[in-house]
Amino acid sequence: GLTPSMPNATDRSMQSRLSGAIAKWLGTAGIDELPSTDAVPYISVLEFTKEQPVRQRFKVPLTISVPQPNVMTISIDSFVPSKQIVAPAGTGLVTLVISVSGCLLKTGEPTGSETHTIDIPYTDTTVAAQVLEFHVKMPSQSLVVTAARLIYKRFECNTWVNVNKEAFVPAGVIDARYVG
Repeated sequence: GLTPSMPNATDRSMQSRLSGAIAKWLGTAGIDELPSTDAVPYISVLEFTKEQPVRQRFKVPLTISVPQPNVMTISIDSFVPSKQIVAPAGTGLVTLVISVSGCLLKTGEPTGSETHTIDIPYTDTTVAAQVLEFHVKMPSQSLVVTAARLIYKRFECNTWVNVNKEAFVPAGVIDARYVG
């Protein structure tokens, strides 16, 4: 369910970091004793790429909450892209991809996932605040992870082309919660 927010879901190094973070967290207590938390240790700060973290490139305040059962919201404050997104020279458009995915911890069975994508013109014009709503089941003993990715684009030959330099593929976990 997080694949849309990963630049390379088959990257063995990233997969090892993710499974290692989950194993470290699970080592803190037995599954039946794990307390509910809005910030799962080790997983909440995991980066999918090795370059600059996504939160250092997308410097816009995000508020993540669960206002009602099985609904997660992400509130994005208003912002000026050229001032609050760090992008490579020549960038004309930034695509923000946010994915929320849940699974039952004991079985690994998915409880649902949803992805939203926002195209942001890379200008000095203010982008209005917005709230994204994700409908993902969050039953007892489920892990719910939210990840984000930035895709930078340039306009070349009458089309938008992704900037595929390794230094400019920020992606990582921005929130991880456990429902005990």
